[in-house]
Amino acid sequence: MARNSSYSGYSNYNDNTATWRTCNDEITNLLQNHEGTVYIAAITQSHWVPNSMRDYCANLLCKKKFTMIERKHHCRKCGEIFCGECSKYRRRLSPIANYDVNGQLYRVCLHCYQPEPQVMGITTNLTNAYNCFQRQLRDERILVRNGSITKSDVDGNLIKSPSIVALINVEIKRLIDGFRGVISSSTLVTTAKLFFNSFNTTPEWQKSSNWMLPTASKLCCLCAKEFSFKRKSRHCRVCGTLICADCSTEDLLLYVPDGASDKHDVKWSIINDFGCPQSEPAICTYLRICHECQTTLSGMLRNKAENDVRREQLRVKETDTKDFLQEAIAINDKLGNIKLKIRDFLPTYQKSIESMGIDSGSPKSSPNQNNVLLLAKLQMDISDEISRFALSIQLFKNIKPQTQAQHRLIENIKKGNIKFYNDNIMIFRSMKNRLESSVPPEVLTQIQGEVNKNAITSTYVYIKQLIMEYLNYCTRYHFENEVAKIFLPCETISYDELQKCVAENKEDFSEHINTVDSLLKQRLKQKRLVRPSSRRTSQCGSTYVYAFFIQRSETLIMQIHRQLCAKSTSSKFIGSKKALSKLNLTISQMAESVVENV
Repeated sequence: MARNSSYSGYSNYNDNTATWRTCNDEITNLLQNHEGTVYIAAITQSHWVPNSMRDYCANLLCKKKFTMIERKHHCRKCGEIFCGECSKYRRRLSPIANYDVNGQLYRVCLHCYQPEPQVMGITTNLTNAYNCFQRQLRDERILVRNGSITKSDVDGNLIKSPSIVALINVEIKRLIDGFRGVISSSTLVTTAKLFFNSFNTTPEWQKSSNWMLPTASKLCCLCAKEFSFKRKSRHCRVCGTLICADCSTEDLLLYVPDGASDKHDVKWSIINDFGCPQSEPAICTYLRICHECQTTLSGMLRNKAENDVRREQLRVKETDTKDFLQEAIAINDKLGNIKLKIRDFLPTYQKSIESMGIDSGSPKSSPNQNNVLLLAKLQMDISDEISRFALSIQLFKNIKPQTQAQHRLIENIKKGNIKFYNDNIMIFRSMKNRLESSVPPEVLTQIQGEVNKNAITSTYVYIKQLIMEYLNYCTRYHFENEVAKIFLPCETISYDELQKCVAENKEDFSEHINTVDSLLKQRLKQKRLVRPSSRRTSQCGSTYVYAFFIQRSETLIMQIHRQLCAKSTSSKFIGSKKALSKLNLTISQMAESVVENV
């Protein structure tokens, strides 16, 4: 496949080095953004049309009258006022409302959604995740509908049937062949065709052989939610299933590479996934696919990327390529597991907010105690997982790619994960803002009180557990307890602030600390924080164990500090935050002095 320099960006090793530095800077900025150390300017509203000037939707084909139910929405790009349906689109914009691939996703109208290319592609937020049982049912349904197996075969052995990947490859070939038929000799004509086709009925080449009729189901085939005026039915262009917007994205990209000698050399990719183009090609189209097909397609792209790296390993005979591949896959798999949890928690958090009767323009309501506790727990869980995600992305900075294929692999993994983080942190923050604007202040205080209590409890438990684990290693390997003394002030301060927080929540501290002690004993038996390698311990003895504990503690203290800052309000637990910051600095200095021993 022919590529020009602007398309690839990987022409030589110096370019690779510069690209990797940029990649590291973006990863660092993501963490700083998560911690609030980077100021993100709000988008300008100076060009917005005043609310008093519009009583009807600005879309001439709609002209819906605004009411208490049908609210007014500003397009962040042009500033006009539209109804919710006509302003449901998202584009990345800068603070001055210009198109910016590195900007944040904002609400825009249809006209501002489509006028010019966006480098990273047009994306839709991901909000749902699905368990293994649904995936298996989905696979079996495709096989039965495709005629590869009969209904009676479902309970038998499916190994003899064609794989899901093989079936999806057939559908991808259908889409590629259909897209070739749209392409003309002129890029301008092709772009115009694709633009006008988006307003017409679905072209035949986009319809799967298993295309479901709109009347075939009243429920989304993945989440089982009923279709309605607001939740419209849509089709996956790969498997043909009826799904809702929450269960699908327009992330399947069909394109002709820029600079390709053959205008009909059509490729496919997933936006911000392995092998995705660095910039939006001149000839391309975006198709909607369900999350199930997207997962399978992402796996296919990943396998292809791994094979590319292995082929390059054979060509250049690098000894460390295998280790690089294993490290990259391990980090990506870790991030994938966190993604599943975030996709599971966010819809549950949204449902909990909706169950309180919170709606646009509705009066503020007081939820019961169970709802408050549930919201507090979900808020803690989501904040934990998003913080873990931001910290885990930092692991890519420890990998040093040496070849072009390695650079491309890491760059694509990084882009996809940063996009996931940006989209989902905005969803989470918007949900929190919606909650804060819809419930009485005393309820918000109660929810934040629960979050604060859980945050300082976690901090105390982790610090206490580190001290006890270190003292245990001191006894076993006969080294000094100097590190425990360094941890002790932080443990004392967090204990005092925990006691004060529990008192503010009007709870019994003795009962709470008994629960904490029981949890601590259980964690010491089943979930240790520091686990030195048995092989390295037998080879190097106490020197290795001490050095490993210091290095592991450095990572843990940084994580504890950042999670406490992310979950609690800025005015709470100032003493613990300062103590953790000081402890982090001390442990980091100790880690630098012992790194040669590991």
